[in-house]
Amino acid sequence: MQPKKNREPQAAPERAKSFWPQRCLVAAAVLLLVTGCQTTQSGGQLRYGTTTTGAASEDPCSHKARNIGIAAGATIGGAAGHVVGEGKTAAILIGAGLGALFGGVIGNNIDQRRCELHRLAQEHNLQMQVQDIQSVQEGKKANTLGLSVSVRDNGGQFASGARKPNAAGAKAFAAIAQSYRQSLEGETPQQTQERLRKMRILLVGHTDDTGSSAGNANLSEARAQAVAEIFAAAGFSKQQIFYQGAGETLPIASNAAEEGRALNRRVEIVDLSDDNAFNAYLAGRRANTEFYRSSAQASVTGAGGAATTSASGRKPSRKGSAAAPSKAGTAATARKGDAPAARQPAGTAGNTTTTAQAPTPRKGATATGPARLPAGKRSGPEIDFGGQAIVGQATVVGIGAVQQSGSTFPWLSTAQANETAPLGSCLHDRPRVSHGVKSLSTNELRTTDYLPGMYSSSWIANVNGHLVALNHVAVLRDGALPARKPDLLIYTNYTNDGQAKPTWRSSPEVNTYNGEKGILYRVFASGPVQCMDILIPHQNPRQAPGSNLIYPKQGDYFQVTFAPALAK
Repeated sequence: MQPKKNREPQAAPERAKSFWPQRCLVAAAVLLLVTGCQTTQSGGQLRYGTTTTGAASEDPCSHKARNIGIAAGATIGGAAGHVVGEGKTAAILIGAGLGALFGGVIGNNIDQRRCELHRLAQEHNLQMQVQDIQSVQEGKKANTLGLSVSVRDNGGQFASGARKPNAAGAKAFAAIAQSYRQSLEGETPQQTQERLRKMRILLVGHTDDTGSSAGNANLSEARAQAVAEIFAAAGFSKQQIFYQGAGETLPIASNAAEEGRALNRRVEIVDLSDDNAFNAYLAGRRANTEFYRSSAQASVTGAGGAATTSASGRKPSRKGSAAAPSKAGTAATARKGDAPAARQPAGTAGNTTTTAQAPTPRKGATATGPARLPAGKRSGPEIDFGGQAIVGQATVVGIGAVQQSGSTFPWLSTAQANETAPLGSCLHDRPRVSHGVKSLSTNELRTTDYLPGMYSSSWIANVNGHLVALNHVAVLRDGALPARKPDLLIYTNYTNDGQAKPTWRSSPEVNTYNGEKGILYRVFASGPVQCMDILIPHQNPRQAPGSNLIYPKQGDYFQVTFAPALAK
């Protein structure tokens, strides 16, 4: 009996040793089944419609994703069955059958939606692009959050300059809206109702970069709102529908050629599974600045929304900036009479710059000489900020790689890994206007939550004895978009006596860019100050050392490093 007792304790650990790897392999197989199907189905982007060619012309109604899901599910399920059943045929067949069923359900739901959109594109002569929206977090499986459907403006949905779709366009968008309300295969009516109740829908209007940037933003917002109303008429609650006029700020192709500009003129329909997915989408969305053209490459003149082509090389007209001084918008901490905060900000001197490609000051040179101020472009008094003439290229403030939040999305191009190169300096950029995300139920901004240090705050700096103050610096958390124009005040030879009056005042346009190091708050003043690149760090959003100010002097452009700080 003794040998038997000795053998039993030895056999148990062996079974345990083989049992746990089996369970781990089964768990891994299930994980691969879920993520493998999703990865296979996302497959980048689909393009289809009546005029698309190549891979884009594949018929989404062929159940390709479903078949891939079934095949992957059967393979992985069979492997799991082999482990659990220790190689027994019945266990392998059961595992393969369950895997095929599960994989087929995942693929079939995606196929169903793509198939219906493909059918509508054919029926209504639409040029459409469809993309899966997936969150990808380190160490976690990809999670599908919704779809992005872009309907290209090929002239069949909107008349030129029209704010609302024509009859054919309204019919097409209504059909798309109704398709979103269909039950997916395998859903009960209760499940369909709950899914639709949680869904958040965002309509985004997009344009190319020709014409007035502000006009483009206004037109694109009006079109997005009109399509949003069509979705509300289809049965969605206005509380779950949002719209945005992005104008030229979110291009998907280069505006250098008409082909790319045509792709950028579109209405985008984004559906997200719930509020959390919607928040993650807005937080993770980034502009592909590789497709931005500088002020020397694109004209900003002309009617809003016009699909004109221009590469005149003229400097843009800063409409509305450097105009007559405004009576509104004194510094939040100022005393009566427009005097700025009495306290000078810390860190206005002795800071090291984080800029790159600073020019060598060599005034008087020819081909590589100072950047010349175009004739007739100077407005307002000339103020010496103590800088040096720009020779070659103006200083580029490095914002680092694009900051990614907790979620990233597959449409974000790898070309966005570093925004510094496409951005350049403010001297070669121009204002690009985008409106924020608004709720259809109120027609107000979806959120009034601002980024730290940019909650309608005041920033000030002493530059060569002159006080530069920016009031109402407001940047929304949603997309890091400017919520309004700031007020720029310049006090020459500032003495901090509480009685100073601003020498210059304007409400300039601004662009904002979100980088790894911080928010680049780019101001286009076109007065005694031409423009400013203010880098507000994420880690310490109270001081902005290494910022750059460009100003005109004696017919040339000069620049100086300065360090604005949040007014106390």
